[in-house]
Amino acid sequence: MKPRLPHLVIFFLVAGAYLLGWFAPIEHALMKQRFGTIERKASGDIVFVGIGPRSLHDLNVWPWPRNYHAQLIDQLVAAGVRDIVMDIDFSSESTIEGDSALAEAIKRANGRVILPIFQQAASQGENHHSVILTRPLAQFERNARTAVANLSVDHDGRVREYQTAEPWGDAVLPTLAARMAGRALWQFDKFYIDYSIRPDTLPRLSYVDVLNGRFDKNAVAGKTVIVGAAAIELGDQVAVPVYGLLHGPVVQALAYETMIQGRALHRSAEILVLAGALILALVLGPCFSRWSWNRGLVVIGLSMGGLVGGATAIQAEFPLSMDIVPWLFIPPLSYILNLVRLVERQALSLFQYHVAETHRRAVMDSVVNDSFDGIVVADGNGNISLFNPAAQRMFGFEPQQTIGRPIEELIPLVKQFRSERGADRMRTTSEHPVAHTEPCEITLSQRDGTPFIIELVMTTSKMSISNDRRERRTRERHVEIYTFRNITDQRRTEAALAAKEQAELANRAKTEFVANMSHELRTPLNAIIGFSELLQSEVYGALGSPQNKSYVEDIHMSGVHLLKVVNDILDIAKIEAGEMELYEEETDVVGVVQGCEQLIKERASKANVKLHTDLPVNMPLLRADERKLKQIILNLLSNAVKFTPAGGSVTMRCVIESDGGFAMSVADTGIGIAAKDIPKALEKFGQVDSSLQRKHDGTGLGLPLVKAMVELHGGALSLESEVGVGTKATIRFPRQRVLASNIAYLTPAKARSAA
Repeated sequence: MKPRLPHLVIFFLVAGAYLLGWFAPIEHALMKQRFGTIERKASGDIVFVGIGPRSLHDLNVWPWPRNYHAQLIDQLVAAGVRDIVMDIDFSSESTIEGDSALAEAIKRANGRVILPIFQQAASQGENHHSVILTRPLAQFERNARTAVANLSVDHDGRVREYQTAEPWGDAVLPTLAARMAGRALWQFDKFYIDYSIRPDTLPRLSYVDVLNGRFDKNAVAGKTVIVGAAAIELGDQVAVPVYGLLHGPVVQALAYETMIQGRALHRSAEILVLAGALILALVLGPCFSRWSWNRGLVVIGLSMGGLVGGATAIQAEFPLSMDIVPWLFIPPLSYILNLVRLVERQALSLFQYHVAETHRRAVMDSVVNDSFDGIVVADGNGNISLFNPAAQRMFGFEPQQTIGRPIEELIPLVKQFRSERGADRMRTTSEHPVAHTEPCEITLSQRDGTPFIIELVMTTSKMSISNDRRERRTRERHVEIYTFRNITDQRRTEAALAAKEQAELANRAKTEFVANMSHELRTPLNAIIGFSELLQSEVYGALGSPQNKSYVEDIHMSGVHLLKVVNDILDIAKIEAGEMELYEEETDVVGVVQGCEQLIKERASKANVKLHTDLPVNMPLLRADERKLKQIILNLLSNAVKFTPAGGSVTMRCVIESDGGFAMSVADTGIGIAAKDIPKALEKFGQVDSSLQRKHDGTGLGLPLVKAMVELHGGALSLESEVGVGTKATIRFPRQRVLASNIAYLTPAKARSAA
């Protein structure tokens, strides 16, 4: 069984391809060849009356009035025809006179007229289609027989098969050929049309001749007549084997001839085909291994010729088309298999050797050339024999500039490297043909003198003589392999990281120092503010001179200002140290804004600056730290009032943006900021006007603190400003912090205009 196993595999592959229909195009080609070899004449029992070019020319009108069809039917009935098949669509109305004349002619034919039914796709919208029957008008169908005129088309667009009946609902409708053949029962019997029946042997008459009575009535007496298109311009043409294109009525006539001549072809059963293929695979396949190649070719030629000739003879004698493609494939495939196995046995050893050697060399070349590390190989004399692309990139030399030169010219420290690493450890033995050193760092120079650092490993390898008779070497060889990696960037990165870490440590120490000092300063400042408030209220007696009162007020204002500065510094320090925490709660934005407005109103009034607020009616709650939100708003308002000249205005607006986020803007008509100075204004201790004569006091912490606190909430701060026009600061909080579901969101355009 083992010698037959490969041929059994071939059988299963061929059987699978056959059952999947992959051989169908070849089977159709062979069937076509047999149709061309076997020629048969039509029986003469059916006559084709064609609507050809001459009829169209002589009648000189289109579409023809149905009076012509009525007259034609009367002429044929008078000639004594058996059946009249009108392969013409009568499903739509024409003129009343013409339709009446045709209906009367069909009635006079006394059931001899057969009218076609067409299955057509009816559109039910853009993506849905259904099939409907296009029947003749009721007045025509009442006295006629009907049959389906559709033809079944294969995947390649050719008509090969014909069905005797088509199902429609609960009924079964006969096809034209079956109706003409007069079968008592129509089953879903599908067969191949026998195209060996030559269409040119069908008796033919011209429509115009029959219409005018210019034909031999004996030629149609007692026969079936099919009337239909015979002109290209009428379009009723289908693709068929052997003949290319035929008119639809001619194909219907050939299907009729196929049935009445007993030539309804069927293909051979799959089980028969597969059984024959299995016998060929198991019997003929192993024989090829015993025969010479030329004898095998002769057997293949004879077997394939015999199969083709036998199938042709069977189809000529019986209505049976033999599927022989699997039988044609089995012998050549088995022959090729045995031929390959023979060649394989004769050349297997040499083939394996060359494949292994080629593969090994390809792998080694790929490893060396594609390696990220530089690789230099020196022979036993210390001369360079290999210089890979990575080494070329590192040193800046081309291979031809280094091959054959001493390794010391490339790596001057090789001798020192060998002595420091120990020559004894680099010796190889038969048990250990490869020895290597530990990695070390060496600084070298490129061709242009640029220094770079490499991590170098030296390996010594002994290549012993093998026992293979193909080995040509007569003595052992030693090679030195230098593998190195450029770590200059790595060392630079490590140095940069160390410097960055030192800078971060210094910055953290500065932040911690500022935070500690801020706490130390707040205690005496609180005492100064408290005692100055007591002196202002004159609890323990009058201060006397008005100048003393002025000094106390200055002390109090300075202490409050200094405390605010210390608090701002402390907040900035906490944020930088990552220690600032949010105490989130449901915050009433309206209440916070109104409270801040009360606190800043007096300052705005003293500065003669108008303060406006624009709050929506249904302002939602905000999930935020209320104290920090108040600090944000106060900083923005105080900045706006401080930098707005007398007579100017400050406007605060709150909106819910189109994406559901919360936005608050503070716009002033103040001195403004140049576009190039906006980033500086957002830096810690940044002063746009840093001269000693600047008009406005401040530490430059207001906007950076606002920005940091807004970002703690997951929001963002943006500045828009123009010198001499004013500044607009906008803070935005994400929609996740807006606690309302019935907010009327603004469109993007409205949100931008409101903000």
